[in-house]
Amino acid sequence: MNSNSAISEQNALQFYRQYSANALLPELDWQKVFGQSELNDVHLRALNTLYQAAVPLALKVFHELNFDVFFSMEELLELQAGYYGLKRRIAKERVGLMLEQFGLTEKRKARSRELSGGMKRRVQIAKALVHDPPILILDEPTAGVDIELRHMLWDYLKTLNNEGKTILLTTHYIEEAEKLCDEIAIINNGQIIKQGDTKSIIKEVSLNTIEIEVENPNNLNLSIDQDHILTDNILKIHTKEVNKNMLKIINQVEQTTTIKNINIIKSSLEDAFLKLTN
Repeated sequence: MNSNSAISEQNALQFYRQYSANALLPELDWQKVFGQSELNDVHLRALNTLYQAAVPLALKVFHELNFDVFFSMEELLELQAGYYGLKRRIAKERVGLMLEQFGLTEKRKARSRELSGGMKRRVQIAKALVHDPPILILDEPTAGVDIELRHMLWDYLKTLNNEGKTILLTTHYIEEAEKLCDEIAIINNGQIIKQGDTKSIIKEVSLNTIEIEVENPNNLNLSIDQDHILTDNILKIHTKEVNKNMLKIINQVEQTTTIKNINIIKSSLEDAFLKLTN
């Protein structure tokens, strides 16, 4: 190893420790990330690649808010863009876009001490996006934010992803993962227990529910293969194929009683998560 590569690899290890400490990879011991108790040259080069790729191209949104109290929000965003090499004209355009996108235009001249906690969180997210990184790493970006900002950010991230931007998201909000992610990995006790296409995992692991309200449940006589539960006058039937089984179920129920109402409850990623993690 020459001195330059040694320094770079040292930076890579420092980078990985830093990101692990800041909860990007909270479940992993950095020494065991490659399944080894000690890192060899191959592992160091891999970490170095991660460091070289992630530092200039990706930015993580941290939970902590770190603002210079002497700069306005507009100036902070311009400085952030400058750190990543954006020319002044382009930086100003990007700053204007971020201020408008996150509802900060009226606060562009305000200092951090003049902002509410929710507004500060908006600025923090805008800082991560202002230089338009091709890879975006978000660690629970909507933790502690108001509903308006959450949906605003979801819509914007969908737009960015549709435009071709790669986004790595860690979250405890199952609804957020289901809405935003094409592919997911579910981690339990530090181990990936399921990974793949989001919709496919939901369909594979969890069941939809057909709720049928009947007039006289005592007359029911069903011969269906699906699991079903009768509570008072509500019949609940669990099935993977709602459209395929619906007509057969309705026909059977109507032979013995009158149907008053039908409700279909689609399975969610939360259902799959709870089933996978017991």
